[in-house]
Amino acid sequence: MMMNFIFLGIPCAPFLACLLLLFFGRKLQAKFGEAPVETVGISFTVIAFVFSASLWVASLGNTGFVYTLKLSHWFTVGHISLDWALRLSPMLLVMSLIITGIGSLILLYASFYMHKDRSFWRFYLYMNLFITAMLLFVLADNLLVAFVGWEGIGVCSYLLISFWFHEEENATSGRKAFTVNRLGDLGFLAGILLLISSLPNTMMIDLRFASIAKQAYMLQHQMIYGVPLLEVIAFCFMIAAIGKSAQLPLFIWLPDAMAGPTPVSALIHAATMVTAGICLIIRLFPLFLYAPTTLLILSIIAGTSCLYAALVACFQWDIKRVLAYSTMSQLSYMFLALSIGGLKEGFFHLVTHAAFKALLFMGAGSIIVSLHHEQDMRNMGGLFKKMPFIAVTFIMGTLAITGFPFTAGYFSKDAILEKAWETGHYGVWVVGFIGAGLTAFYMWRAVFLTFFAKPAKERHVESISYRMKIPMFILAFLALFIGWINDSHHLFNQYVDADIPDALFLHKGVAESTFNMAYLNIITVAWGVLAFILAFALYAQWRPAKANDLAAHTGNKKGLWLTLARFRSLGYNMERFVAQTIPYVGIQIVYAVAKVTALFDFYLLRNTFDEVANTTLLTSEGLQKAQSGNVKTLALCAVTLLCGVVLISILFL
Repeated sequence: MMMNFIFLGIPCAPFLACLLLLFFGRKLQAKFGEAPVETVGISFTVIAFVFSASLWVASLGNTGFVYTLKLSHWFTVGHISLDWALRLSPMLLVMSLIITGIGSLILLYASFYMHKDRSFWRFYLYMNLFITAMLLFVLADNLLVAFVGWEGIGVCSYLLISFWFHEEENATSGRKAFTVNRLGDLGFLAGILLLISSLPNTMMIDLRFASIAKQAYMLQHQMIYGVPLLEVIAFCFMIAAIGKSAQLPLFIWLPDAMAGPTPVSALIHAATMVTAGICLIIRLFPLFLYAPTTLLILSIIAGTSCLYAALVACFQWDIKRVLAYSTMSQLSYMFLALSIGGLKEGFFHLVTHAAFKALLFMGAGSIIVSLHHEQDMRNMGGLFKKMPFIAVTFIMGTLAITGFPFTAGYFSKDAILEKAWETGHYGVWVVGFIGAGLTAFYMWRAVFLTFFAKPAKERHVESISYRMKIPMFILAFLALFIGWINDSHHLFNQYVDADIPDALFLHKGVAESTFNMAYLNIITVAWGVLAFILAFALYAQWRPAKANDLAAHTGNKKGLWLTLARFRSLGYNMERFVAQTIPYVGIQIVYAVAKVTALFDFYLLRNTFDEVANTTLLTSEGLQKAQSGNVKTLALCAVTLLCGVVLISILFL
């Protein structure tokens, strides 16, 4: 009984905060100020974290447990029977710890960041609603409950990104995020419908994640228009994942999502929403095992997204957009791991990325607040002495994301590269290796431009509250040391094994390499050091007044540097291209469907109804003659009717 209460309390606690803020939030802020609002908004998420932590501690001796809580029966239609049910396993418990733990830190951080905002109560309402939706998706026992949470995540992201909707740019960014994510949601829904329609009517369909392996085995030989059915279903779910996790071509919403408050960026783009696609593929991986072509497509998309995002990040000036493209690139690492069967490695990087990327976004937000909402790194510089705490924690996050030895990113990112090399996926290794170097370059570039370059002008720096420093300190500690947990005890590997049996990870026909992985680690670290040296040489003594682009800074107006400088606009041009292409393709599809519908309407429906109308008209004209009032005509009709009745009686009676 206590187990059920604690488990149910994880998603219900933030939802209760939503209800309280919905009905009383505005009045509380108007009458008592921000204190009661932030107390409600933070405390219930902390309670959810405490519940998650207590279950995690209780499960430390049993990494293979799985627990299902049935809340109620939802509906039964034919051979489909679904329940409102939640599922708890070690991997899902870690996800709930990330959502509630980092979510609590972000809410505490936001209490100062959003200080004096007139819609302070509404911000905490949306944030708790988002956390509730994310928990519902993660803890769902079946695909349809997960879809409800998935849709809730999309709605809340729209509300949070366009939070300051009185500015047109912010409202537009929110609409873009909502629209692009709806394209991915269509893939999710199509995958569910295809799965339901393909299973035999003789079995009861419950869409539980625990049944996916059995159902995939049953459907492995079915075809649809000459294509393996499971390839089509897996492709649909892949579209949903890359839409939510901002991969090519459905990435255009992520950079513009920086229009929302920075705590939103820290929550959505580091710890929760963008990792939903990764979580979906991990839980459906038994299905993806029968779809090698889809995994190959996923690998190509992830590799392209990784390099594209990292290149664009190298030439951005907005500090939040650098981190946005960095998020896209790091998510690509996770997808690359999944595409080669490295679920443990992908999940491990998801955990470490949540810590150091939330830290980096908080650091960026602290800088922005201190500089009166300045986001252009060319207008920064020389801030190390003025904000040493922010600088040190931001550098800690940078060390982690660049894979500096023995930080969290070192263990998780190198695990992905090692997996690629061991299983013979050398192309994936090359992409990950290049991406690691680019990551080191653009992150150290941001550090040097922000904290060490010559300042454009002397600026007054506002001090930040302890409510921002405490979360950053905790995340800095995690960014440096959380990787040791898995390296020492392989804890995260055991957690994934509980959800996905280890046998499913086998890729037959792939021989593992005997190459010494220590050499690869040394090469990767050396590659990162070279990127650091290059960033130092170019940006440590940056003088904004003399350099508007990379070519001008180096004094080389032609050649390689000028070519590289053009990458600065690559992100915008690609976003604009995709943003224009998707609506155009959509309009053409709608136009084609409308044209076919018009032909159907004209040649089939219209002619059918015309014939019915003509027949009715002719019949009525014939009956009109029988109603002429002539006695002879009426008598003839009566005799004819009588003869018909007699004839029918003789024939059928």
